[in-house]
Amino acid sequence: MMLEGKVGVVTGATAGLGRSAAFAMAREGAAVVVTGRDPAEGNPMVAKICELGGRAVFETVDVIDEAANARMVARALDVYGRLDIAYNNAGIESPACPTPATEVLREAYPGPFPALAMAPSMATGAHVSLDVTS
Repeated sequence: MMLEGKVGVVTGATAGLGRSAAFAMAREGAAVVVTGRDPAEGNPMVAKICELGGRAVFETVDVIDEAANARMVARALDVYGRLDIAYNNAGIESPACPTPATEVLREAYPGPFPALAMAPSMATGAHVSLDVTS
């Protein structure tokens, strides 16, 4: 298992690429903090990961909320004692949105992106931060 002993946080983990990434991390041995805006989607996912022999917890997070990002990092550290992998998947996706997502985020959310919120916790040892776009 490539990620044995590692801890990962996946934003936007309740659907699509984030969901697949969270299951893949768990399958490879990482403990996973599954995040999303809806516990009704996240909690069953955590139950399935645990049923398959993995370790996971859910944290309700909207990535435009700086306090929620801080809670997400604190949850990883409180439950697993470390944070090694940040899979930043959550974002804005809409053909109806004429404004580029980066401009929307700058206006709506002047604080750090989730990767920056996680950076101090990942400052020692080997770690990886993945920013996913499609």
